[in-house]
Amino acid sequence: MNTQDRITLTAPEALELARAAFAMAGCRDEVAALMARIFTEAELDGIASHGLARVPGVCGHVASGRVAGAAVPVVTRPAPAMVLADARGGFPQPAFQAAFEDTLSAVRACGIATLVVTDCFAADVMGWHTERFAEAGYLAIGCANVPAAIAPLGGNRPVLGTNPITCAIPRAGQPPIVIDQASSVIAKSEIVERAAAGEALEPGWAVDSEGAPTLDAKAALAGAMLPAGGYKGFGIALMVEALTAFLAGSQTSLQAPPLAKADAPAPRLSQSYIVLDPARIAGPDWMDSVEGLVTAIDAQPGARLPGSRRIEARRRLAETGVTLPATLVVKLKEIAG
Repeated sequence: MNTQDRITLTAPEALELARAAFAMAGCRDEVAALMARIFTEAELDGIASHGLARVPGVCGHVASGRVAGAAVPVVTRPAPAMVLADARGGFPQPAFQAAFEDTLSAVRACGIATLVVTDCFAADVMGWHTERFAEAGYLAIGCANVPAAIAPLGGNRPVLGTNPITCAIPRAGQPPIVIDQASSVIAKSEIVERAAAGEALEPGWAVDSEGAPTLDAKAALAGAMLPAGGYKGFGIALMVEALTAFLAGSQTSLQAPPLAKADAPAPRLSQSYIVLDPARIAGPDWMDSVEGLVTAIDAQPGARLPGSRRIEARRRLAETGVTLPATLVVKLKEIAG
């Protein structure tokens, strides 16, 4: 088979193939269906780095026992406006899903709620979670800690993860605005992909093990990634760490083992979400302000709303299907049996 060969799958075909792979790897039915949905939707949104190409590796973590694919999350309410979802060593998404209605109930009662997901594997597309709250009409902010990859300014040893942060803003009659970004200049998956392909990095992305700037992806993986915006990005990563590991009592980025090592212990990471009902303060017409800002952005030639390319890709690929490397499709079929 030529490594350049590509195969196009319809969205339902891709979804079913991913579901079968997760199920065969050892996920219970509900988890397999949910994880397949998340990775397929990432592919449909044009986020290939977090899409179906990740499924074989993630299934490997389940098959090895590093991720508890059959775990049943435990949801509790430690306070009226606080929801705690213990993933029990599984994926964060099933724990999030199990706590979703309780979190909405807390927002309706209190106007604000905090959801903390603990003892979980790493996040994938964080915006998927906040978008669920925005679809329900609420403003949501979310963040997650991941294993250490970012060094402090002037340093050469990672102490914080690329700790992503996301915000979803509802719109009347339109998909929510979703902002989803890492605290680093670039997502670590980009470094990994370039290392595998033997491609150079862009300047300002990473340093080597001696703290010197590097364009060598493999040297960067042995060194550290740089925070977005210099000290500001490092500050954001630290704030995320406080809102996740410190709040949840989970492993810090520094304590969590690397995700790429299939035989490493479970990372036992955490996520946090703050969900608000702006109508309690700004009144029922608060989305008018959102549309005013959207109009100002759209009126400028060449400007684009954050997340707009993702929405465009979602609409297009839902009709045309997703085109994947043939080797990936074969691998997924092998896992799915």
